[in-house]
Amino acid sequence: MDHKRAAILAFLKTRGQATLGEVASHLEVSKQGALRHLEALEAAGLATMAPAAPHGPGRPENAYRLTAAAGEHFPDKRESASWPGSQPSTDTWPRWWS
Repeated sequence: MDHKRAAILAFLKTRGQATLGEVASHLEVSKQGALRHLEALEAAGLATMAPAAPHGPGRPENAYRLTAAAGEHFPDKRESASWPGSQPSTDTWPRWWS
């Protein structure tokens, strides 16, 4: 995956949603450049667009957010939440506690 598209996925994961302008600003690219990457993510089923909350007069904005399929691109930290070098345990208390 393109590094800019991966950066967009990470940005949307931390923010929840973002407008085209926010994504472009984060990537330090034009809105047209950001839109090209967002459209590719939409086509891949990793992002979706919906109307953003009204912000006052002017043209309404759209917000981009991740789809459930985008979750596959992020490791599940619960599975790796153990001490370095230790094996996952099924015990209620960590082994080092007793």
